[in-house]
Amino acid sequence: MASSLYPRILQGDFHWSLAACWRWQRDGLLGWLPIGVRGKLLGAVRRLILKPDLEGLALFRQEEDELAALAQPSWESLDRETLHQWIRTEHPSAIVLQLPAERALNRVVTLPMAAAANLRQVLGYEMDRLTPFSASQLYYDALIVERHPEQRRIRVELSALPRSEVDTALGNLAALGVAPDVVEVTGSRPGLNLLPNEKRPRRRVWPRRLRNALIAVSLSLALAATVLPLWQYRMLVIGLQKQVDVLQRESGQVLNLREQLEKAVESSRFLLQKKQNSPPII
Repeated sequence: MASSLYPRILQGDFHWSLAACWRWQRDGLLGWLPIGVRGKLLGAVRRLILKPDLEGLALFRQEEDELAALAQPSWESLDRETLHQWIRTEHPSAIVLQLPAERALNRVVTLPMAAAANLRQVLGYEMDRLTPFSASQLYYDALIVERHPEQRRIRVELSALPRSEVDTALGNLAALGVAPDVVEVTGSRPGLNLLPNEKRPRRRVWPRRLRNALIAVSLSLALAATVLPLWQYRMLVIGLQKQVDVLQRESGQVLNLREQLEKAVESSRFLLQKKQNSPPII
């Protein structure tokens, strides 16, 4: 198995990062905790989905794989305060503008593996070849769905929407004082966000940092609770081993003394018997 790993490493099939290592370590330690405790530490991932249409704006709450309808006010009845009240009530981790799948362009394309390092930029250069549009006419994003290190190729799922339609929807939300964190297509693969980085709002990071700090402290305590008994047991075994070594040395000395005593007794018996068997001297 180890020999099969080296070609994959040399071909760049492994993509390590501090974030990935942290997630791996975090998920491994969280697996030891009860489900309820894990949920409180990680916090529920709640997204507020906004689906605009000609009639109005449909609001949905998404948690895990569950989608719950909240309201569907018309554009005439919807105002800034009403929408912000929903946002305050739901307190979502992300506000998502979701547009219909029939308006999207979805393709799976094959690219060189080197493109993975800067996928969005590479697709921007290739957009007019891959689609009937240029990159400036679209909002787009892509995810790697397959890696083929032997051919040094990757398969990428590309999702795009006309910029004019997205800008119209963003403008309607901006008039209500809302800036979404994510623009996606209904039914798209999780992780796709068609909104460029420069258009994504900067949210407050302190709640997330505080939660991460709480997770780190909790995991450290859980790790200490797991390791400390093992360390104490190890120290106990080491102490007992030292006592056993002392007893073995002492028992070895006793055996040596017994052996010497037996030899002395045997020598005395031999001399006594020899003396008894010797003829008397007149």
